[in-house]
Amino acid sequence: MSIKRTITWWLAIGALMTLADSAWGFTLTGAPPPQVYDNRYALGNPPHSEAAPPFGIGEQIQPFGPVGFEMKAQPFAPADISDYGNGPKAKIGFFFNYDRLEWSISRPFTADIGNPDAEGDFTVDGVTVFERNSLDTNFIKSKFAGGNRFEAGYVDTNKTGWMVSVIDHVTQSQSASFTGPQVLFLDTSLTPPETVFGNFTALAVRNRIVLNGVELMRIIRAPQLHKGGELELMYGMRFFQADESFIWGAAGGDLDDAFVISRIQNNIVGPQFAGRWYKQRGRWITSAEGRFMAGASFQNAHLNAFSTTSSRTDYEFSPLGELRLQAAYEITRTVGIQVGYTAIFLGGVSRPSNRIDYVLPNMQFLDSFTNQNLFIQGLTFGFFVNR
Repeated sequence: MSIKRTITWWLAIGALMTLADSAWGFTLTGAPPPQVYDNRYALGNPPHSEAAPPFGIGEQIQPFGPVGFEMKAQPFAPADISDYGNGPKAKIGFFFNYDRLEWSISRPFTADIGNPDAEGDFTVDGVTVFERNSLDTNFIKSKFAGGNRFEAGYVDTNKTGWMVSVIDHVTQSQSASFTGPQVLFLDTSLTPPETVFGNFTALAVRNRIVLNGVELMRIIRAPQLHKGGELELMYGMRFFQADESFIWGAAGGDLDDAFVISRIQNNIVGPQFAGRWYKQRGRWITSAEGRFMAGASFQNAHLNAFSTTSSRTDYEFSPLGELRLQAAYEITRTVGIQVGYTAIFLGGVSRPSNRIDYVLPNMQFLDSFTNQNLFIQGLTFGFFVNR
């Protein structure tokens, strides 16, 4: 089966899963007004009421509509720290999370700035010297990068809901400058190809990667676990983008004002499954989350070098696994602060710094190295409302 057909099936399956349980969002036309929910009772304010109006004639499909509650804001009410039964009840209603992200992004494997096939022994005036590229991409490190994560959604009195999560501009930028570098090119217009020497006075180089993403997830909260733990199962669709550019410019020598501008956008989309376990004791909430996406990576690559441009698109299977560990402290009944750790493993990624083919007169991308791995990890700091 072709990868394009596989991608089409993944998207179709994800869309069907997301809407399969839309019947849970049915509401009864003319039904009584929803309950005002403030977390004091398992099913809302009335001690013996139902979580949602019963089904009947006149039902309307509302797959994104909360069922059985009307949000009652109590941002300054005292936190529920009772140990009665299995502890505080799981939150019902709309929620919001914000996290500041401080993540390290794994470095690409090292590659020459120049064509390694152009290296070799050269004899000038009877003296043989081994000429080689003097620079590589080893200056790119796994440094920390800042960004943001926003999450919003709801869980209704039927213990189902929706969540939207957004990763916003986790940006890592690194640069370096060198004096007197040598960059070798291979002139493929000649037979056999010949080495072209780029002996520059100075060269400046920069690598920049930006992470963005969005996910839409259906939430199903299981019955409370033994000793007060809570489990939420989630499924839906996710989009993740790793947008990376590798740029250098050089001055001096026969190839004065040489430059290379390369950029690869890894656009990854696919169905996702997730689970979240958490437990509250007093004001403290500990949680663990796991996510897995079977994604397809659409790699859009663009190269501008000297006086030529080149573009191409590659496709790869791109699995994504994510782990979150978090500790939160509830300040009031609905507001708290949180700190956590996130680790993301991503396959099927292409990175521009090691895919440039240094050939003249038309530089281009190599056919290989389209299936690399990316590892992201680091700390999160933020706050939550009613989560």
